[in-house]
Amino acid sequence: MNSIASTSTPAVLLLVFNRPDYFRQLIDALSMARPIRVYIAADGPRAGNTSDQEKCAQTRELIKLIDWPAQIYTRLLDENFGCAKAVSSAITWFFEHEPEGIILEDDCIPGSDFFRYCAQMLELYRERDEVMHISGSNLGAPAVVFGQEYHGFSSLPQIWGWATWRRAWVYYRLDLKESEIPSSFAFRRRGIALPHAHAMRKTFIKVARGRIKTWDYQWVMWILVRNGICIIPRENLVKNIGFGADSSHTSDINSPLANITVGRFCNNDYGAPDRFTENKALNNFLVTINFGPQRRLFLKFAKDLIRGRL
Repeated sequence: MNSIASTSTPAVLLLVFNRPDYFRQLIDALSMARPIRVYIAADGPRAGNTSDQEKCAQTRELIKLIDWPAQIYTRLLDENFGCAKAVSSAITWFFEHEPEGIILEDDCIPGSDFFRYCAQMLELYRERDEVMHISGSNLGAPAVVFGQEYHGFSSLPQIWGWATWRRAWVYYRLDLKESEIPSSFAFRRRGIALPHAHAMRKTFIKVARGRIKTWDYQWVMWILVRNGICIIPRENLVKNIGFGADSSHTSDINSPLANITVGRFCNNDYGAPDRFTENKALNNFLVTINFGPQRRLFLKFAKDLIRGRL
């Protein structure tokens, strides 16, 4: 094993749109780490939307609140690209300039240890190509699924505050072809139960057919296809404050995910293992949160199995 020491804050990409209140909170959190390279990508206002025009302008005006010595790079779109294209192209832009870094959307507020955790994990697994993603959120996974480990290995990336390397993002592609999606049994080989694997595959098919317009399911699939490993922290390190009516994907303010507490990252000296063993209990927890409980999915899986749609 190779151990690591404390490192400085990596470059950070901030993804914003039309929520100045959220962006202000994100900058406040960022000020704890004071990264010296900050990239800001802002989607443009939707055509004919006066409210967007005002709020987008207010959001961009807050960039001046970054008052510590830092190099600031901006990508401020005049037109609205939409979530899928705006986010994915911004991350690609970021990695055209940085070999590794942290990505934060405006509603993902990191705790005090998030940046140190990302810096350590980026350094620790920099030369391990099978590690493709470092999650800052664990979606409230119970400590028991981690055993004695400070972080776990999963096949499922979580994007509420995360980090990665250019070497991993190079495999990303927004456009997903249905012919590229493996069978449910292929996902089963990653330790994912068949009902869950089938639900994932059906979601990927909806993305390929344009019925779901997003960027992140594609990232999940490319990681699965390449047998990539994702780092999940034992303690949740990011709070998503974006639950509400103005959110694209997290509208339920009563969701348990809206109230996950932020913990501390206690590990200062951890060695990278020689071999990775995916945490099946952690995988099961994350896939259940993202796609639903097996019992509910089993009937749909059984019907499609009979019809030969796996």
